Amino acid sequence: MTGPRANASQRRILYIDCYAGIAGDMMIGALLDLGLPEAHLRARLALLGPLDYELEVRRAARHGIVGTDVQVHLDVPLKATGAWSFTPVASTSAPFTSLKEHGHGRRYREIRALIGDSGLSDLEKRLALAIFDRLAVAEGKLHGISPDEVHFHEVGGVDAIVDITSAAIGLAWLAPDEVVCAPLPVPRGTVKCAHGTMPLPAPATLELMVGAEVTAIDGHGEWVTPTGAAIATTLATRYGTIPSMAITAIGYGVGDRDPPSRANLLRLIVGTAPSAELASDVVLETNLDDSTGEAIGYLTERLLAEGALDVWVSPIVMKKGRPGVTVSVLTDPGRRPHLERLLLSESSAIGLRRVPVERYKLARRIETVESTFGPIRVKVAFEGETILNRAPEYEDCRRAAEAHRVPLKDVFADVLRTMGKP
Repeated sequence: MTGPRANASQRRILYIDCYAGIAGDMMIGALLDLGLPEAHLRARLALLGPLDYELEVRRAARHGIVGTDVQVHLDVPLKATGAWSFTPVASTSAPFTSLKEHGHGRRYREIRALIGDSGLSDLEKRLALAIFDRLAVAEGKLHGISPDEVHFHEVGGVDAIVDITSAAIGLAWLAPDEVVCAPLPVPRGTVKCAHGTMPLPAPATLELMVGAEVTAIDGHGEWVTPTGAAIATTLATRYGTIPSMAITAIGYGVGDRDPPSRANLLRLIVGTAPSAELASDVVLETNLDDSTGEAIGYLTERLLAEGALDVWVSPIVMKKGRPGVTVSVLTDPGRRPHLERLLLSESSAIGLRRVPVERYKLARRIETVESTFGPIRVKVAFEGETILNRAPEYEDCRRAAEAHRVPLKDVFADVLRTMGKP
């Protein structure tokens, strides 16, 4: 699956279908199930040096669906400051709230040195460090300390290092041009961690979800772990339903639990799509002259949350010289009926216009740049083999600016300088 594309005009897309959540071990299992050679993974992990663990890989089923189950067994006694996995316990608020914690905690600077000094490839290092960097920034913000000084209670153990590095190895092997992630599921309940009992999502997980799409689900317990959230939000270039593509491979990663409500599986779907795509879409428009700014802002947020490709508001002058706005909604034909109903129900409009359009989309991929302020993802747009544009990801730049207490524009400028772009 790796190597040069048979057709240079095709781009590879990875879809993370986390309908039942995501954890580090589930990601490893799904990558192996997708085709990542186990021998390759073990050989690359060995480059980290001796970490006193054993990787168990086996086939397992959830609700009749067979996938790959991965367990990281540690050769050290259980501790109260390690990485977690699920353990079901009796609870009036949630059937799965207890956590089995093990492994030795480490500060981020120690983890960074461990990975940076290893024999992994530059790409594998960048991906692994980018994931850990998101964790460090999230934890540092919660506790009011520098990311370098963060001591990872829940994700600092050997198993988390193996989980995150394995995800980086798998992504480097797969080499997708784009990673799309389904909305992250958020259930009800509480979780027990080193900081005590906390509502779900756990504080670090919730902080990592900033900028991501989430969806509420029925059920209790933790479906997205901090490690899983860090992996998904670092790798994803966007969120939503599965994109248009020709499916080439599917992998299932098995989770620790087997609840009756849904199969505890992480599904990775790989496909190909043309490098530049011509899409037939629809623009919905309506004119408003009696809505408040708050109402229009709310309408815009709702339309985007419900799947609109883009929404914009333009000032106009209507009949009798009344100032107003045109609300324009770009959508694919499949979502058009739903967004039309939403546009009419959430505004004072009594009608709208449909304008068929063709939308030409450049291919894009995400690259990680090692800036002065840490790893920053950069969106690269290209046509064929020609790169036409590069743009640093805003959320990464914002987090770096907050973590290092520097102006946002300084982070953007540093990334552009690192890329050699004036």
